[in-house]
Order: sequence, then C-alpha cells, then structure tokens
Amino acid sequence: MKEQDLTTEIQERTNTKITERVKILFAFILTASLLFLPGCSFNKTKEESIFETTLEQSLHNHILDSTSQQKYGLIPEDFTYKIVRKNIVPNIKRSLTVRINKKISKEALRTIAMKLKLLDKRQYKRTFIAYYLPDMEIGTTAWATTHFEPDLRIIIYRATIEQEKFLKQISEDISGKIIGIWFDESPGGGLRITIYSKDGKLFMRNTFHDGSYYEKELVKRESPLGQGFEKIDESTDKYTADDHFVIDSNGNLQIRDKRGLIATAKKIKSNLSLRSRV
Repeated sequence: MKEQDLTTEIQERTNTKITERVKILFAFILTASLLFLPGCSFNKTKEESIFETTLEQSLHNHILDSTSQQKYGLIPEDFTYKIVRKNIVPNIKRSLTVRINKKISKEALRTIAMKLKLLDKRQYKRTFIAYYLPDMEIGTTAWATTHFEPDLRIIIYRATIEQEKFLKQISEDISGKIIGIWFDESPGGGLRITIYSKDGKLFMRNTFHDGSYYEKELVKRESPLGQGFEKIDESTDKYTADDHFVIDSNGNLQIRDKRGLIATAKKIKSNLSLRSRV
C-alpha cells in the first residue's frame, strides 16, 4: 500500500512539472502570436515588458531552443554571434562587445540580448551589449546596442534591414550618366551615394532612408589610391580639399579627409573605367 502511494505521489509531481513547462511554453506562443497579429495594438512599454518576461521565463526553463526561435521568426537560421570583448565590475555592471555575421530584426535582437544576459548567473545593476557587423571596427559607433539599465532598451544606430533594402533598391530620377552608386553604413539610417556626370560637370547625390536627398558638385582629384573627387563649396566656388572621395580597386567608395580614411561605402554599381570616360 505504501509503495502504491509513493508511486502515485511521484507521478503527480512529474505531471505537475510537465504542466508548468507547458504553461510557460503556451504563454510564450500566445504572447508572440498576439504581438504579430495584424491590427493588434498595444502600449509599447507594456508589450515589450510582457514579451521580455515571458521570454526570460522560457529561456530559464530551456524551452525556447534554437528550433523554436527559428519557428517563430525571431532568429534567422544562418545567424551567428561571438563575444569578442568583456568587461565586468562585480555587482555593478557587465559590458559585452559582440560580433554578429548579419543584421537581424529588433525582435531577434531582443531574444539575443536576453540569452546573453542569462549567460552570466551573477546579478548586475546594468548590462551593456554592443553589436558590430563583420566589417565594422570595434570602438566605432556600434550597429546596435541592447542595454539593460535595468530595463532593456534597444537602439539600432545604423541602417536597419528595411532601410538598407530601401536605399539599395530605390529608383533615382537622374538624367545624367551614372558613374557609381554606393551604400554607406552611416549612423542615422544609412546613406545612398550616387556620383553622375551631366553637361560636362560631376555631381554627388546623397539619398537618405526617408527618400530625401541633397546634391553637391564635384571635381576630379588625382589619387594614388584610385579615382578621386572633391566637393565644391557653393559659397566660395572653391574646392573643399579636406573632404574627398576615392573609388578604390574593389569599386568601393572611400570617404576621406586630411587625416585619412573615415568610412568605406560598399559598391552597389561602379564604373571602374571612369578615368577615360569623364
């Protein structure tokens, strides 16, 4: 009789644990579904708080594995990351620098941030996480940050996936001859740079992620690094030699000043035989 009671008690405890895990998993699925239903509106702070609480519970219980994350569209299957720098002040703060192989959505960043935070079981008042893309120099403005201060705050400083796609695919109404088009991963949403010639003159058009743009006249500048350009100051009608641009051997556009390289805009379209055509 005692043996039967013991068996029954063990079975009841097992069923209780299973039920608790199922409840957490169901809560996560329900929350994620509500967040992405068309026409659904929530107060942003409340929405993020519910999502993060449910996500943290799921991660703690090892229910949200990589398969589940991909299923619900949070983390792309080919996404990878690596912690390249770590700085810890016990009980005060934990700072991480993370190299990622590609851009991801804000929702995916939230998931990665929670996972990285939970890697260290010790308690900190603040957790700072900065994310860098493959070609970005550590120490410059990060692509994005996810800081717990103590609540999670996500900021994407440079172009998002959507902004980059827009800038690369937008159709420009330029009647002149296109010399090259580049994408510049500048803070604030990125930049599309187009250099073209018209009526014997050179122009540069900078297009922003909202579709607005401005133009500057250029002149050719000789450079050992490749075909160079300088801007013309409209107020003085003279060259602004401090800031200049060079199309390098890879067809990318180097943005430089008298101290050296500032940034490199990646080629969308480039005419490398420019020297003989302009």
